[in-house]
Amino acid sequence: NNFDEIGALAIDFNKMTQTLETSQEEIERQEKRRRQFIADVSHEMRTPLTTISGLTEGLVNDIIPKSETDRCIALIDTEARRLTKLVNENLDYEKIRSNKIKLQKTRFNGKEFLELIKEQLDYVASEKGNTITVAIDKDMAIYADYDRLTQVFINIVKNSVQFTENGQITLTGTQDYKESVLTITDTGIGMNTE
Repeated sequence: NNFDEIGALAIDFNKMTQTLETSQEEIERQEKRRRQFIADVSHEMRTPLTTISGLTEGLVNDIIPKSETDRCIALIDTEARRLTKLVNENLDYEKIRSNKIKLQKTRFNGKEFLELIKEQLDYVASEKGNTITVAIDKDMAIYADYDRLTQVFINIVKNSVQFTENGQITLTGTQDYKESVLTITDTGIGMNTE
């Protein structure tokens, strides 16, 4: 009868409304994730670009001593490769959206890792009168995702550089039982809990 048909239509309409609301919420979540993704990628790319730009300027204007030329060119190459890797990995939006990024853990030398972080940020640190030092046993091994750990360390050390002037930033590695512990300390103003 007509009453049953109207009731069925009302139920269908309510279901459709609920589905639309759910879809809208999902769209908003995806958009928020997309904006965060773009902000993260932009932040990640800034460090290698700054390093490449600074070293290139130093080489072109003969600010960097001739004895350091080969080392600087090698560092530019390293940063360019890292930038390429960031683009290839992070611009895969589907991985970000579906949370399917998998950690690729490998074993690598901790001292070489921290020395490379230092080398990549020495130029940026020196612009604020800072020095970066490494204190770690030469044989200490780390088991982690190399690229992700590099991103994390560079971001934290950059923050140390930003909030430290004419100071010291120390990258330390210690062995705690079976775990490798990496720490970053600085003489800067520090950051609040927020």
